[in-house]
Amino acid sequence: MCFASLSEEQFVPLSGRNLCLGSLDDCPLVHKERFPQDFWTEFPWTRKGFMRTRWQIHNRTFDLVNLHLFHDSSNLVSCDSSPSLYSINRKKALNHILTRLQDDGTVPFFLFGDFNFRLDLKSLTLAQGWTTRKTTERDNDSILYERDGEVKLLVQCKLFEQKNVEIFQENNLQALRKFDSEPSAYLSKVTESQISFPPSYPYIESITGPSEFMCTRCPAWCDRVLMSHSARALLGKAEIKVRYDQIGAHVCMGDHKPVFLHFEMDLLTSNHTD
Repeated sequence: MCFASLSEEQFVPLSGRNLCLGSLDDCPLVHKERFPQDFWTEFPWTRKGFMRTRWQIHNRTFDLVNLHLFHDSSNLVSCDSSPSLYSINRKKALNHILTRLQDDGTVPFFLFGDFNFRLDLKSLTLAQGWTTRKTTERDNDSILYERDGEVKLLVQCKLFEQKNVEIFQENNLQALRKFDSEPSAYLSKVTESQISFPPSYPYIESITGPSEFMCTRCPAWCDRVLMSHSARALLGKAEIKVRYDQIGAHVCMGDHKPVFLHFEMDLLTSNHTD
């Protein structure tokens, strides 16, 4: 296994433990980049960007790219349009990353981290056939989604409180995938293994309810692993062996549940494929 020195464009053999001290900006094995500060002047943001490393296993070269995209700061704004303003911002950010990767050549790449992809709340609420009522109390704006006079969903800036709505129940969470539409904008450039795990966010940060969602945001598959189509080819012919799953489903892990992609890589030799 080798690790690329991106500044010198050469691979360094790895053995044992390798430790880089100080700023990552000074580490030749890592390319770290924040989004340009003029991306959005109307939204304050920090710590958003991506970090890239390049690896070589035998004769297979690929990039691992860890990213962090922008979140939805207000549920009210998220419900206002389809796609939401935040979704549009994330699209701009992810397209920026994809362009930067393409500028650096055609090396297969895996993208992973907190994409902050959210469900299309405008489409989701419309599909339920609810009536909408807006209220303001003590400078606190609310949207109430009702059926037959009964409140089914209460939305505020940082509150998303559903009242036993069927689509949000644990055995129906895959029905939410219909509204997980953000990744579809990138399918010409990247792909993803099939999702069969629950949304990765927002979980209660308590050991007494490790698989319960907080009433702050709509559950969503924020944490993902996407890959270029050339990287998908590295997964091998037997995709039945690929595992794309969640870590710590029944353990308190914080508000996000990490996800992983496990697969056996085909390695080309001079005589055959291993």
